[in-house]
Amino acid sequence: MTDITKTLQEWFGSPEKEGLFAKLFPYYEYRKQQLEMALAIADAIEKKEHIIVEAGTGVGKTLAYLTPIFASGKRAVISTATKTLQHQLVRKDIPFLLEKVAPNHFKDKNSVCLLKGRLNYLCKRRLGRLEQEIMRGQLAQVFGNYDGLGEFIKIFRRWLRKTSTGELSELSIELASQAKLSATYKKPNWEEMLGYVLGASPEQCPGPRCAFFGSCFVMNARKKASSAKLIVVNHYLLCTDLAGKAFQAFEVIPSADVLIIDEAHHLPDVITRAFTVSYHSSYLAKLAEELGFATGRKGEVWKEYTKIEQKIIDYHDILLGIINQAYVSKSGDLSTVSPGEMRANLQKVLRDSSEMSKFMDIVKAIADGYHSIRLILDETKEDHLTSITMADGCQSVLSQLADNQSPDSFIWFEMNDHGFSLYLTPLNASTSVSESLFGSYSSVIFTSATIAVANSGGGSNFDYFKTHVGLDPSTKTLTIGSPYSYEDQMMCFIPPIHFPMPDDPGFIDAVLQYTVPIVKSFPGGTLFLCTSYRNMKLIADGLRKELPDRLILVQGEGSRSHVLEEFRVKTGSILIATGTFWEGIDVPGESLQVLLIDKLPFPSPSDPLVEGRSQYITMSGGDPFMDYYVPKMILGLRQGIGRLIRSSRDCGVVGIFDIRIRTKGYGRWVFANLPSCKVVENFEELFKFMVV
Repeated sequence: MTDITKTLQEWFGSPEKEGLFAKLFPYYEYRKQQLEMALAIADAIEKKEHIIVEAGTGVGKTLAYLTPIFASGKRAVISTATKTLQHQLVRKDIPFLLEKVAPNHFKDKNSVCLLKGRLNYLCKRRLGRLEQEIMRGQLAQVFGNYDGLGEFIKIFRRWLRKTSTGELSELSIELASQAKLSATYKKPNWEEMLGYVLGASPEQCPGPRCAFFGSCFVMNARKKASSAKLIVVNHYLLCTDLAGKAFQAFEVIPSADVLIIDEAHHLPDVITRAFTVSYHSSYLAKLAEELGFATGRKGEVWKEYTKIEQKIIDYHDILLGIINQAYVSKSGDLSTVSPGEMRANLQKVLRDSSEMSKFMDIVKAIADGYHSIRLILDETKEDHLTSITMADGCQSVLSQLADNQSPDSFIWFEMNDHGFSLYLTPLNASTSVSESLFGSYSSVIFTSATIAVANSGGGSNFDYFKTHVGLDPSTKTLTIGSPYSYEDQMMCFIPPIHFPMPDDPGFIDAVLQYTVPIVKSFPGGTLFLCTSYRNMKLIADGLRKELPDRLILVQGEGSRSHVLEEFRVKTGSILIATGTFWEGIDVPGESLQVLLIDKLPFPSPSDPLVEGRSQYITMSGGDPFMDYYVPKMILGLRQGIGRLIRSSRDCGVVGIFDIRIRTKGYGRWVFANLPSCKVVENFEELFKFMVV
């Protein structure tokens, strides 16, 4: 037995012997699964190995991976997908362990650092523009109106005098606590607004040439991280750092002994995002704002700029015209991901080579326009530096888009009321990630409640995750089940085989016909997870008609946090949602007793990222449906179902209104990945399952 193993066993204890945590935590319960996970991670750290750990709901993953770090004394980076988990780590879990069990070298006040993306920090360079932006009405335009603007400025200046970190989240908390501002702006997303107006945008940062570089809040945060023993980041910052290291361009996160990647099921998609380069039509307006501030909107430079700007605007209009015309003619084959927005693979829309050639000629012309802007700017003038950075950045991205010939990448676009965006997405980014990932950390731990896909024989398969993260097939894996008793706590309802298929015109009516009696039979709350905005709206409208006495909450009719809090507090309410509500929601007890799902959450085949991934798998000799669509659907379904049972005292039912589970060959995979509970198809059995 190693020293670390002995230490962990003393901390966690056993059924026979009370451990240290039982004495420290008032409600601590020994869980063999938690100790098993902690010991496996400790072993990987000692042997400098990598491991993937799937740990079911209720295992207590956070404590299981933090304790081996403190017991080993190793320097570590922890990456999460959500701010909720970040805040839990930094404000609760880590401080507690630091106080109670951490070795001395962790106890320095600077031993723990929360490192955020650039937009989370105040840019001192943009501070100088604040007064002028107020005068020009820029802030009023962003915040909606002038009411309360004076109060905002007062709070902002008070915060500015006392902040040592420049983290805009500090300011957003103070703003949100002010009743006058909350009433005026109806609970805005302050962090997002502040990041837009005052954040240290990477597209506008001149780097070491900036006059404020020596006192920059972003640079100060990175300096603090360089001396910290424990650094907490998010997945996007981690992947951005790995991309910088892969191309030997920059380093954001200092190297460490151990990297813990929690909520690891998000990592494949974040890798793709981090390695994607993009051009947004709004960049031109931002450049005009910056240069207008530098020149006072007068003089020879401004005069020359406005001529070039108009040419770029005209080119933007031509691009929009090409896309709109092609998109409308093929709209039946393309996806609308949310109201007022459309996105598609450019090659799917511009199938004619002459159309594509014309499009790319315009993109090159826009790149040349930004190069022309760059030529009229003076590097020796400090107030030109941000504009130079922006013009160089836009030219670089547009040139990459226009010159792209790689079969391992593709171009796609988004359009909405605010303009358009072009993206170049590589499909082999995982190769670059794996090289820089394992070159920076001697031990990498991946963990989540949903990483593996069980096969029909009941065994766990991590192939999907390994492939999309670029891991060696021999990477060690461990599956740890949940301590909850799903046989006793949960029942799953799937309609009989005569139920309409999801594409049947009568599907929604049938869903409503089954939903109403289910909801009425349980006193607690119902969460209805939908796979599209259309279904969400239809189901919400139908339930409001059928259940006029029940409070029905719908995603989008208020902020996510507000809607979720109402659902928690008002027992018996019904929450109908899609997208982000499929995961990261923790509603224990009677507030959530029924979880309903309209369809299996297959990725949309017309989504450009899904389509690009599918093409790449085909080119590599794989089967997109079985290698990508089905595993991704199953992981999404497992995340959704995981919202129901959140404690050993919870009890409830899951209903999935998709009979393809019973009729299609992949249905046996779905059954294999459901929690080990009873599956029924008639109301009689379902209604016998009474919630205690």
